[in-house]
Amino acid sequence: MDYECDLFTYLSYSFSFIGLFSGPFYHFRVFMDTINNPHLTNLSTLPYVKNHLMYVPFYVVFYLFLEKAFPSEYLLTSEFTNHPWGIIYRIFYIYLFLFGFKVRFYIGWELATSGAIAAGLGGYPTHTEPVNGFGPTKNKSERLAQPGNELDFLTVYQVR
Repeated sequence: MDYECDLFTYLSYSFSFIGLFSGPFYHFRVFMDTINNPHLTNLSTLPYVKNHLMYVPFYVVFYLFLEKAFPSEYLLTSEFTNHPWGIIYRIFYIYLFLFGFKVRFYIGWELATSGAIAAGLGGYPTHTEPVNGFGPTKNKSERLAQPGNELDFLTVYQVR
């Protein structure tokens, strides 16, 4: 199934809520497969969304711990620059501080992926073997998800 791209379709793809909210991490064909799927409203995406959201509380707790244990204000103090352990301490501290910054992105990516999955974006039958960002690699003629099929949302994964 190849899709024609007129101006309205292109603008719909470029300014869709999922793309604006989470970044353009999927191809035009994935977007069009989702929009043109007549079974989209009958798909049960809740188990897949729960699978992603179950990690978010752990990320939030870990982020709050790192934010409290390694605050950014400490980087500007003379205590930090004149610590007796020298460069080893500073590298260790900055590594943990930046790791907390990275965990904050993980939270956003998991929420964005959950939103995309809840909208049904990138849900392909498992037997089509979809890949991240591109969609199915096998049995492309059967790529539209249907109720009862086991789905794979690997197309929209951001983390893992």
